[in-house]
Amino acid sequence: MALATLDSQPRPRTGGEADAFLRSLYCQHSASLRAHVGRMLSDPQLAEDVVQETMLRAWRKSDTLGPEHGSVGGWLIRVAHNLAIDRIRAKRARPPEVDEAHTEAATWSVTDHAERTVNSLYITRALQTLSPGHRAVLYQVFFADRTCTEAATALGIPVGTVKSRLYYALRQLRTAIEAERT
Repeated sequence: MALATLDSQPRPRTGGEADAFLRSLYCQHSASLRAHVGRMLSDPQLAEDVVQETMLRAWRKSDTLGPEHGSVGGWLIRVAHNLAIDRIRAKRARPPEVDEAHTEAATWSVTDHAERTVNSLYITRALQTLSPGHRAVLYQVFFADRTCTEAATALGIPVGTVKSRLYYALRQLRTAIEAERT
């Protein structure tokens, strides 16, 4: 059926006529409505929902749709346009939806600081077992972020001494921490 034929049809009176009228409207206008609303919403599923809602409203108003009230195609486009605008406004008014399937448990859980606290206690106790020379080398290399050469210059000792103190300090720390944990 052509658009002019639909627009000039008399208004359907009974339920069967209303259903046939709606089927013809859907066949004639659904593609153009979907394209118009799809451009507005950029979401094909949402556009299809709007077209379905438009057709539902046309079915409810089938007894008043007719040429004496204007073009049926124009009415459908206006209703679909208004529904799409309503969807856009509703989406802006609400916070964004979160897809629960893509959220990780780590995002929602609070990290436990107990292990880090216990480790820092072990390290503090182990550092107390080191000689001041070994502690000074560890501080320069790890906390002051210096190379062995820079640490040697800052401490006024040879580079080889820095390397050996670093090696023995780390070894003593490892032994002290393992002894503390057992």
